Amino acid sequence: MKIERISKIKKYRIFDDFEWPEALPNFSKYNLIYGWNGSGKTTLSNIFGYLAKKQNIDQSELTFQIDGQNIEGATLSNSAIPEVRVFNRNSIDRSMFEVPNYELSPVFYFGEDSAEKQQKVEALKSQQQLLLADKQRSQDKDASARKALDDFAKNNALVIKSLLSSSGSGAYNYYNKSDFSEKAKKLIDSSPPPYCLLPYIYNEYLEIKEGVAQKRIEPVPLVFPDYQQVVTQVSELLKRSIVSSTIATLSENPTIASWVQEGLRLHDSKDAELHCLFCTNPLQPQRIENLEGHFNEQLTAFQQEVDQQILKLQKIADGIDQIGLPNEVQFYPQLQNGFRSKLNSWSSSKYMVDVFFETLIRALREKREQPFKELDIKQYLSFAGSSDAEKSVLRAVLELVGEVAQTLGTSFGLSAITEINELIVEHNEFTKTYEKNVHRVRAILEAHTVSINLEEYNEKNTGIEDAQKEVATLDSKLSDLKSDIKKLELEMKEFVRPVEELNAEMAAYLGRDELQFQIQNSGYVISRNGHPAMNLSEGERTAIAFMYF
Repeated sequence: MKIERISKIKKYRIFDDFEWPEALPNFSKYNLIYGWNGSGKTTLSNIFGYLAKKQNIDQSELTFQIDGQNIEGATLSNSAIPEVRVFNRNSIDRSMFEVPNYELSPVFYFGEDSAEKQQKVEALKSQQQLLLADKQRSQDKDASARKALDDFAKNNALVIKSLLSSSGSGAYNYYNKSDFSEKAKKLIDSSPPPYCLLPYIYNEYLEIKEGVAQKRIEPVPLVFPDYQQVVTQVSELLKRSIVSSTIATLSENPTIASWVQEGLRLHDSKDAELHCLFCTNPLQPQRIENLEGHFNEQLTAFQQEVDQQILKLQKIADGIDQIGLPNEVQFYPQLQNGFRSKLNSWSSSKYMVDVFFETLIRALREKREQPFKELDIKQYLSFAGSSDAEKSVLRAVLELVGEVAQTLGTSFGLSAITEINELIVEHNEFTKTYEKNVHRVRAILEAHTVSINLEEYNEKNTGIEDAQKEVATLDSKLSDLKSDIKKLELEMKEFVRPVEELNAEMAAYLGRDELQFQIQNSGYVISRNGHPAMNLSEGERTAIAFMYF
């Protein structure tokens, strides 16, 4: 296969519109192309360089005649063409690559392939240095982020230690940054997520962790009666009517009747003649008999029954009035607000109880004075002559008359006392497990303190993670670069010629042996008369390049 001519060159450097003259012979085995500087000799050698590389010429129009066939320059990569090698000034530049060393001899790489690979190696090493600088900055960033997180954890650990340390060997007496970080990590992964205490709860917990175990409180005794039974008994007494030989004047005037009944008792005598102790006049036997008929034994028994019921109600009322409640300061701080609330409820309920019993006792006393008249309990629960507060209570009592005992009990204090007793049970249980509760409260306060700083902890931790990711990414890139460099250097070593061969050929070419080659890695160092050859002449460079060519 033979290149016969370059039929056409258009718009390629100096050749704007060249066509092979018919009188010009085709290329022969040996061809000499000569001309003035700038006439296109180097340009022609570059065109043959495209043939050597089988590289398309896309920006210009070129046509080659090879074995009688026209081959377009734009189709060289897909065309059958002979093997071509080109040695020109560009070949010298491409065949020698010098890596300067300002303290030792420079290292040379010969041959276009090796020189090109070494150029890639140097470019990769330059990139490697940039990545190493980036890695150092990322490592500095990582170190700075770690220090910031470390200082943050240390300062917050000191806050928790100061807050929760206790006498003896408390768990928080040696609290440190590691404890804070470990707690923060647990809270980050916890479900449900951590939350901060409300201010009033936080203050209550502070009092608990600073406090001491309180004494046990005795429950309040439940001395409340069966209110339904009380109402029923009083109502029955009020409705009962006594049968006797009544005297109309006395029946209609309870005050006079009471005075006369007491006088009859004082005049109770077996004497035949009785005299009035008030006016000293004689008392008529018939009058005495009539009075005794009015105030008979049935009436006396009924009045005694009413008196007993009044005493019973008074005793119940006194018992309720004397209920002993604990003092607020006896409770733990976290229970004191609840106790105050229940105490207010009890005060309201107790007022209702007082009015309730006073009303019933007043009704019974009137019944005692009017034993022959049926009375209705509801008339005593009316609102006439009552204060606004009493009216409210009487209205509530009136609504509850006839209801079950449980409802009455709830309205008249039983519920309030029961709830106070529940607080007492909670207090006593807290006393029983005081150390355990204090430990729990301290743990909650620790979690609260960590939680309010968790967002900033996350930010600082994220800063470390980001820096570590950057370092890892750069390490991966550096590893890839190192592999690429190693691969190129191994490929170059395969084409390193023995120095004896190079030295002999160089001496034959130059006619002297002052230049000597020594292998270094995948390149060579050159010495001149035993000293580093720092600067090669153009002729020496051409000789070396042509020798390798």
